[in-house]
Amino acid sequence: MVPASTSASDISHIRNVMKTSVSELARVFGVSRQAVHEWIKGGALSPRNARRLSELAQVADVFVKSGIEVAPQMLRRKIGGGHSLLESVKEGGNIVELAHTLVDTLARESQQRQHLTARLAGRQKPTLTANDFGTPHFD
Repeated sequence: MVPASTSASDISHIRNVMKTSVSELARVFGVSRQAVHEWIKGGALSPRNARRLSELAQVADVFVKSGIEVAPQMLRRKIGGGHSLLESVKEGGNIVELAHTLVDTLARESQQRQHLTARLAGRQKPTLTANDFGTPHFD
C-alpha cells in the first residue's frame, strides 16, 4: 500500500495541475467519488490504483516541466489516433509516454499558431457589411 500522505499529495498535485474534478478521478479509476475522498483523507488504495495514481502524478509533472497550462479537454484528446490520456489511465497504458507525446504535439501546434499569426499580422481585415452576407432562406 502507498502511504496516505503520498496519495493525498499526489491527488492534490494532479487536481491542481490537470484541473480534474473528484468525479473525473473517480471515473478514471473506476471507483466512487467517496473512495477518492477517502484517499485524500488517508484511506488505503489497492496496489493497482496506487500505481496508477503515482503515474498520473508523473504525468502532472510532465505538464509542469513543459510549462503548458492544462485544460481539461486536453486530457480527453485522442493521442496519435489512439486513446486519450484519461482512457489510457483506465486501461493501464503507458501514460507518461503519452503525456510526452501530447506535450510535443501541443508545443508544435502552438508554434504553428504563432507562425501563422506572424504571417497574417500585416494583412488588413476586410470591412464587411450586411450586403456581404446573403439573405437567409427558409423552407
